[in-house]
Amino acid sequence: MISAAVSASDTLTALDPASAPALDPGAVPEQVVPPDPPPQRPPGKLGDFVDQIIGWFKWGLIAAGVVGLLVCAAMIVIGRKRNHAMAIDGLTGTLWVVGGLALAAGASGIVAVFL
Repeated sequence: MISAAVSASDTLTALDPASAPALDPGAVPEQVVPPDPPPQRPPGKLGDFVDQIIGWFKWGLIAAGVVGLLVCAAMIVIGRKRNHAMAIDGLTGTLWVVGGLALAAGASGIVAVFL
């Protein structure tokens, strides 16, 4: 059982708001902010390993982007005379490849927005 002790002054304040202490309407209550340290690279070989893995992924994305654009270009050239659907697929494929490369290029900036 929880009991609350109420004093006579609390009762009077609740009944008569004019007797309550004045509050500054422009005052912002102090908020507790959790710590938010900047990102730090792990010390030692772990940081080097993570940098190496990210570098390999970047290299792979560049190679895949070049191959993807070359395949799309070949589809456009071949499909122009023989199969119009192939040329259209090459054009839409180009948009997907460029969109993927743009996402890869902005990956660190996108992640930084959320952290």
